Parts: sequence; C-alpha cells; structure tokens
Amino acid sequence: MTRSSAPPVLSRAFSSTSPARKAVEGVLITQGVNYYTPGNVISDAQRKYAADFKAEFNEEAPYSSEKAYDMAIGIFEAIKKAGTLDTTKVRDTLRELSWQLTTGDMSSWGGEELYGIKHQIITPTFISEIRNGEVVTVAKVITPVP
Repeated sequence: MTRSSAPPVLSRAFSSTSPARKAVEGVLITQGVNYYTPGNVISDAQRKYAADFKAEFNEEAPYSSEKAYDMAIGIFEAIKKAGTLDTTKVRDTLRELSWQLTTGDMSSWGGEELYGIKHQIITPTFISEIRNGEVVTVAKVITPVP
C-alpha cells in the first residue's frame, strides 16, 4: 500500500529519509483516508470514486473531494426532486432528503439541539493510523450531532 490521501504535511513526514518518520508512527488522524486499505472499512463505491478521480485527474483523490462529491449529489437530488432551481424550494426539499453516500451510509441531518435547526449534515469520519509511513484506514465512525 503506497497511496493515500494524507494531508501534505504528513506525507512529507512519511519519506524514508525523513527524521520525522519515527515520530509519526502510530499517530491517529481523521483527515486522511487510504482508499486502498484492505478489508471492509472502505466501501466499493469509495474505491471506485478514488479510481475514477485518479483516471480523470492523474492524482490521488483527496479525502475532502469525496465529501464534496457526496454533498453535490445531495444538492443535485434536491434540485431534481424540487423540479426547480428556486433556492427556497431546493432548500426545503434538501431538508427532507436522505441519499446514499459513497461510504454506503445514508446521509442524515442533525444539529437541532446545538444550532436550533437541523442543518448539520451527518456523515462518517474515518480514523486512520500511520503504519510504516503509510496511512492505513482502521475505522469508520458516525458521530451524532444533537
């Protein structure tokens, strides 16, 4: 496994000649995911997304791009369902909408207790560990937003 979407500052630390490589060993991160990690933490749709991204842009997919892709799908579905580009109607439709994310999970909304309105999209967060200079995605968690 040599490919990952670790933040650039960590990627430099992974170099076999970097004195920081030992220091980052075992560090857990939530802003990096390795779409090539074996096992079932990463979905087939995520692996396809990463492969399609690589084919289109000739670089590894940054984790944030997957999140943006998932959110765009939700917006497009809301526009389609609303049957208009009217922002108020699209917003109202989006409030009631749930769609499948590349992770295989369904989107959901939270935040009413914290913000007074359910406008916080809830999606999984991935936890990855640095092992031998590689990002290895070890878990997926969905944190509720009350």
